[in-house]
Amino acid sequence: MEIAALLMLGVVVGALGTLVGVGGGFIIVPVLLAFMPGLGHAQVVAVSLVAVAANGISGSIGYLRQRPMPIAVRPAVVIALATLPGAVAGPLLVRMIDARMFAVGLACVMLLAAMMLMLVGGKAGLAARERRRREGLLARGHDEATVKRLMEAPPSLGGREWAMIIGISLAVGLIATMMGIGGGLFHVPALVFLLAFPVRSATATSGSVLAVTAVAGTVMNIASGNLAGVWWIAAALGAGAVVGAQIGARLSRYTPGSVVMRVLAGCLVAVAVRILIG
Repeated sequence: MEIAALLMLGVVVGALGTLVGVGGGFIIVPVLLAFMPGLGHAQVVAVSLVAVAANGISGSIGYLRQRPMPIAVRPAVVIALATLPGAVAGPLLVRMIDARMFAVGLACVMLLAAMMLMLVGGKAGLAARERRRREGLLARGHDEATVKRLMEAPPSLGGREWAMIIGISLAVGLIATMMGIGGGLFHVPALVFLLAFPVRSATATSGSVLAVTAVAGTVMNIASGNLAGVWWIAAALGAGAVVGAQIGARLSRYTPGSVVMRVLAGCLVAVAVRILIG
């Protein structure tokens, strides 16, 4: 029964995580803390990262098959490299955190993420950003067909934007890996809100980064012994996430970004409140 429940949780997490580029650790961690209280928080984080890694790899494969391919390869490589130091250090530091402090910190991060998603994901806000970008492309003399193609692609980035990506990613790699939630909760809003990425490109790019950082974090968790005795939980969640990620990648073609982000923000608030009350 537990295996079946973990598989289903993995499917749901994989679909939602890939759809919005956040991996799904923000769901797995509080669920395991609530329903498997015998697990230590270091074990919960380690299990979550295995599922996030499976989700990121499977989702990236799904996006790579699509045309036009929504992953921005160069930004994804830079983000992944910038998050690796934190992804390596996070599993080593997580054992030093008090369990209650860990739970409260996770809840605060989730509330902050919900607020950012509400700001970024509003229909009016996204529409206004797309309108400004469209007007700018038309003003440069592009025809309608070219504008439509460019609207689906990430914008050109200058030195300031690259520095911003690297700075954010350095911090996100450490915080997200310590909490087992992946960095997409921060990367997606940053790519959309600060760097004017289309929502689908931002989520696909973020998901591909998770495939790198979560694998690095998992390797460190194996070396640290954080997965000892809980491999069966990680395997069940990971298997479900592989299937769910393929569903999420396909749904991304048809689901408005504003709808997904608002639903996600509501879920984050509900789970954060549950942790704080409990």
